[in-house]
Amino acid sequence: ETVEETVEPPKPKAAAGGKKAPVSPSKPAGEKDVAAANAAAEAAAIEAVKSAAAEVDAEGAVEETDDKGAAWRKKLGQYTWFYLHTVAAKYPEYPSDVDMRTIRNMIASLAQHYPCKKCRQHLREKLQDPELGPVRVENRTSLAVWMCDLHNMVNRDTGKPIHDCNPFALDLLYLKDCGECVPEKKGAPTGAAGELHADNFDARLYAKTDDHLMAEMQEAMDAMATRIEALEEENAKLKGM
Repeated sequence: ETVEETVEPPKPKAAAGGKKAPVSPSKPAGEKDVAAANAAAEAAAIEAVKSAAAEVDAEGAVEETDDKGAAWRKKLGQYTWFYLHTVAAKYPEYPSDVDMRTIRNMIASLAQHYPCKKCRQHLREKLQDPELGPVRVENRTSLAVWMCDLHNMVNRDTGKPIHDCNPFALDLLYLKDCGECVPEKKGAPTGAAGELHADNFDARLYAKTDDHLMAEMQEAMDAMATRIEALEEENAKLKGM
């Protein structure tokens, strides 16, 4: 008869003082891998947040201040001014009536809808300042300088740096070619400057409601009816002579 020999697991070594050393419960290998992966992911997420915060700080959008809206207000202002200066730099040298009207409307809409109440009120005050005068829409240079003057008036009140309003300096900053904004189509007709022909968008129509269009149509029809009536009366007089 064969007797199987049993092997007992090794006993923990006694610690100093004759006490047994505590045995830490071991986790299965799979659980260890999951825990390590979670810890690594958490550390990576923390680093990503720190990195993003550092980038925002570098851009000046987040600052330690008692005014909680200052960071958002500053970022909004930076983007808005960049947009306005760029629009002025790309404005036509010989603008049409529609070009001039839409620029006036754009400035007026900012004064009406700028999404910061404090800045909106400040902008309204500057737009009504005789020193600035009405928006200059007669050509590209005039609009660019006017926009820079407006920016400097605001900056003087807020203690920010004053910009050089020399037209050449403004062009260096804002007159850029976006290139990819103009889609190239094979066989598409181009103008004298090599640009694609303008599309059918009409800003005058886009800005009007159906009621406005109907009112204008009715006004045109009334004017035509009045003219026809006058011609008929004149024709009747000629026949009676």
